[in-house]
Amino acid sequence: MGRFLFYLEYDGKRTVSNTYEAPVDVVQADGVLGAVSAFAEKNKLKKVRNEGLDNGNYRAFFIKKAHFGRSREIVYFIQQDTRE
Repeated sequence: MGRFLFYLEYDGKRTVSNTYEAPVDVVQADGVLGAVSAFAEKNKLKKVRNEGLDNGNYRAFFIKKAHFGRSREIVYFIQQDTRE
């Protein structure tokens, strides 16, 4: 089991300036796919896709449904916690 740190990169409205100062959430899972699914379920987001980055990190794209108005895309940077 690993720990995956989720950092908000884009919230659908504006670029987030304090992106990597503190994780939005920490998810424990067997792999990144499990972590992305658990994070989506916990935050009521629709998982669109995820991509691996060169340095072993990941980026995940979600859709947040709005009650009124349009749904918006939210992007998270995911880093596996190596401290254990």
